[in-house]
Parts: sequence; C-alpha cells; structure tokens
Amino acid sequence: MGLALSILVGPILFALVQTSLDRGISSGLIVGLGIWISDMMFIALIFTGFAYIENVVQLPDFEFYGGVIGGVILLAIGIGMMLSNQVDRQMLPRTMKEKTKDGLSLWLKGFLINTINPFTVFFWMGVVSNGLGYEEFTFEAVGLIFVGLMATIIITDSLKVILAARVRKLLSDPMILRLRKISGLALIIFGIALIIRVNL
Repeated sequence: MGLALSILVGPILFALVQTSLDRGISSGLIVGLGIWISDMMFIALIFTGFAYIENVVQLPDFEFYGGVIGGVILLAIGIGMMLSNQVDRQMLPRTMKEKTKDGLSLWLKGFLINTINPFTVFFWMGVVSNGLGYEEFTFEAVGLIFVGLMATIIITDSLKVILAARVRKLLSDPMILRLRKISGLALIIFGIALIIRVNL
C-alpha cells in the first residue's frame, strides 16, 4: 500500500520533484517533511478518534468544502510556479532569519498540499478501517502496519528528491523553467479537476 501511494502521479509528486529541481536536495526534503508530518497527523487523528473522524467525513458538505479549499490552494501554488521566471543555481548567503522563513515556507507547501488533498484522509481511513477490521490484528500489529507504510513513503519520497536533484545538474536554466511551468500547469489542472469533481 505504501508503494502504491508513493507511485501515484499527483500534486504531491510534482511538488517534491519540482522543488528538488529548483532548489536541490535539502529543499526537496523539507517539502517532504511537511508531507510526512501531515500523514502522521492524519494517522494520529484517525487512529485515536476513528469514529469521530468517520462521522465528520460522512457529513454531506465535507467533500465539497474540502475539495473547493484544496482546489483553490493548488491553483494558487500552480499559478505562483507559472509566474516564477528565475532559477537560483547559486544560493546566496542568507541570515538565519531568512533561512528559517524559507524553510518554513517550503515545509508549509508540502504540509498544505498533502493536508488539503481529500484523497489523503480517505486513504488513511481505509488503512485504519481495514487494519482494525481483522480481529487477529492487535493494537501493536496495526501500529507496525503504519510504521511500515510511513517508512516506505519516506524512503520513496526521498529517492524522488535525490534523483530529481541529480537530474538538475544536467539541465540548463531554460529547461528547469519549462519544467517548473509544466509542474505549475499540472497543479492548476489538479486544482480545477478537484473543484469540478466535488461540484458534480
């Protein structure tokens, strides 16, 4: 299940790869950290309050508002990427305050893209409901399932970041800009598709 989630082509994949292409491994991993913490948050919330979360998800307007808000955030990030026209090959020395602010924005990007994706909550709810549905599964066994899932996701996401950073060295600045615009366009399409889907 972890491998299946890691190979899905979606906004998370584009965010990870494009950040690594633009900024390098460390920046890509910071975005990844935001994604992983978001996943862990969902696991903790669903695992400790499954019945409550299930009731919230089943509310008539949950998917609609979640989809619209998520779609708008993806549109905003995608448009920002489309309008960006600068490649920073050499990161200039910055103050600690600037580094902290930059790191926080990258982390928030990963956290938001994963958190506002309705698929994320439904995926983890499915994992929990399936795991807790077997009488032979103890609390510890279900915990090990989550550890295995998260380990798989973290390892595969890190590999995506590292590979993208390796490819970065082979690309010219115009090529990186074109890839960034393609990624931005993909996020815009995902955002529009998400809004349209919850309105149908």
